[in-house]
Amino acid sequence: MKVLFVVSSMTRKQGGHFYSLLSTAKAVSTTASVKIISVGRYKVALFKDGGVDYIHIRTSIGFFRALFTLTKEVKTWHPDVMHSFDVRSFFLRDWFRFLLEPHAFKISVVGRHLNITPRLKI
Repeated sequence: MKVLFVVSSMTRKQGGHFYSLLSTAKAVSTTASVKIISVGRYKVALFKDGGVDYIHIRTSIGFFRALFTLTKEVKTWHPDVMHSFDVRSFFLRDWFRFLLEPHAFKISVVGRHLNITPRLKI
């Protein structure tokens, strides 16, 4: 199973939710393949050295270009679960749920709580 965590990184602050995300991702990585993608202005240094596969997508390249880059990454990696970890990343969840072609790939979209579910076609 592949689990993708998406989080926004709009400020330089590395608050508690980043630590929570990293510990959750490490725990899940014992039984599943895990990747963290941060979308925003700043890379999260905590994730770079955290022992979990990490990618940062800069929004300074342009919002739609960042969405295109994220879409390309999701289609390439084919996660079973996409977990939006904060309020700003919920928009990205909705992007995949409503705007992409439903038959493009299978993905379960999960809200705030990690809930590994069977593959669903959306």
